[in-house]
Amino acid sequence: MTMNINNIIKKLLFITIVYGLWTMDLKAQQIPLYSQYFYNQFLYNPAQTGLSGSPQLFFIYRKQWVGFNGSPETRALSYDMSIANNKAGVGVYLFSDVTNIFKKNGGYFSYAYHINFNDEHRLSLGLSGGIQENSIDFNKVVVKNPGDVLITNNNQRAVTGDAAAGINYYIKGFNVGISAPQLVSGRLRYINDDQKMGYRLSRHYLATLSYNLKLAQGKFSIQPLAMFRTTEAFAFQFDAGANFNYKDFVWLGAMYRYDAGLTAAAGFKVHKLVSVGYSYDFPLNNIADYTSGSHEIMLGFTFGKKGKKDKEASAIDSLIANKLAQQDSLLNALTAKTDSLQAEVDSLKNLAASGKLGGMSQEQMDSLMNSINNAQKQMVDSLKQYEQKILQLRNNESSSERTKIIPREDIEYIEGAPIGDYYMVVGSFKIKDNSYKLKKQLDESGYSTGIVYNKKRNWFYVYIAQTDNDKKGLEELYNLREQKKDEFSDAWIYILR
Repeated sequence: MTMNINNIIKKLLFITIVYGLWTMDLKAQQIPLYSQYFYNQFLYNPAQTGLSGSPQLFFIYRKQWVGFNGSPETRALSYDMSIANNKAGVGVYLFSDVTNIFKKNGGYFSYAYHINFNDEHRLSLGLSGGIQENSIDFNKVVVKNPGDVLITNNNQRAVTGDAAAGINYYIKGFNVGISAPQLVSGRLRYINDDQKMGYRLSRHYLATLSYNLKLAQGKFSIQPLAMFRTTEAFAFQFDAGANFNYKDFVWLGAMYRYDAGLTAAAGFKVHKLVSVGYSYDFPLNNIADYTSGSHEIMLGFTFGKKGKKDKEASAIDSLIANKLAQQDSLLNALTAKTDSLQAEVDSLKNLAASGKLGGMSQEQMDSLMNSINNAQKQMVDSLKQYEQKILQLRNNESSSERTKIIPREDIEYIEGAPIGDYYMVVGSFKIKDNSYKLKKQLDESGYSTGIVYNKKRNWFYVYIAQTDNDKKGLEELYNLREQKKDEFSDAWIYILR
């Protein structure tokens, strides 16, 4: 009995779809549906292109309404990256969406322009353009009249251009985005203008809201989120939920989709560059009796902030080159000085041998010579050790991951420990009073801290100062950040030049 009911439902669904295509343009939800879009919002909003700052590649597979014959099945690939020092982004999005006899393929290129007011405030504008191919495979259809004009051509296919636009605004963890996929609203005709058989791209309008709330000094984060969807036909749907993240390594998510069901999602990083995500949709509407739910798998690759790292690595190289040049200069000066001292000692020896040097014995002169030689050796050894430490820092992969070269004129000293040439930023604030609160907490924990004002970015930085020893200052800050990962996981080391 169950099988008969299922077959009747499936036939009625198919008849309804085909009838709708014959009598009117389809204006329902046409864009592919994803449940893990908040990990890759570039899928729906071109303004998000390159916004993460890192080149990202995502593979997505979604099987909707498992157990329902001919249910939607979606495959997607996306790649986006930042360009022009994070002021813009470019990306590519490809997808294939199949529902029973209907198949849709699409490919889009996206560009976004990012207006970065400061580290916690930006506005992004994006556009994308591409093509869509829609086809109906009549080989899968069983009909009474095989000679029907729609059936004889077997596979009807149509292609049209398409475009999308979006805007995104972010400030201090709060994010709002608005996008409009399928702006072109192109009409696809499968036969000719005399036939009613057709498919029209209907404009869609999407809005997203989210807030990233960090807890326990950034170890945990909670992200409440919502998405609102509508089309020209005023079909309305919204999602609401939250994601929970631990150290950007493991995450859990839950979401309610209006008039559809519940979604549970989870993911983790296999490697710092590779992430895996999975979501399961529990249906709560009328279709729940005929399906076991929907599955979605996401595989992501983050290739690192190449442009930024290259810039930082170049800056570190420049710093090292300068330090080594200073070392060479010191060695040359030391050599000239010791040569001068040696000449003076030789002169003293000659005077002593001729009896013209009164009051200084040969033993005293030898002692003076030994002292000079020892001082020379100690200085040379110290400089060589300094060279080795610099090279070790350069070879350490983590040394340039979160290091910036900052022009000294951009920094205004406020109070606290002397800045020196290096300092580690452990907090940044728009409000000055908040920086004093963090400084007080760190001072009570025994750290040597201070506050500076970045005149270019209009932010107050709380820093931990370098040691008094210039040669060990940079190295010790790196070591402190490594040893205190839980406390200073997001710390940046700034080098003044």
